[in-house]
Amino acid sequence: MDAEISIARARVEPGNTTRWHRLKQTSERYVILSGQGRVEIGDLPACDLVYGDVAYIPPDCRQRITNTGKSDLVFLAICSPPFLTENYIDIAEE
Repeated sequence: MDAEISIARARVEPGNTTRWHRLKQTSERYVILSGQGRVEIGDLPACDLVYGDVAYIPPDCRQRITNTGKSDLVFLAICSPPFLTENYIDIAEE
């Protein structure tokens, strides 16, 4: 166990997009395990991701990811410090 991080395995079905959200005081990394997607982070241009790619999301930065493939997009969501439900902020489309 590592008290400095949390790791969750996430899955997004083809054609679906996660909700825009922010993580207060928490950085996050998406590590793509399978499938393909497009991540949107803050005001940066959208970035296409495939197996082995890593996307870094700074604390308090809006984010979402879309499955752009024909199979499930599966990735690890690695948070530092560890994810806390009270730090998740669902935000309206921006």
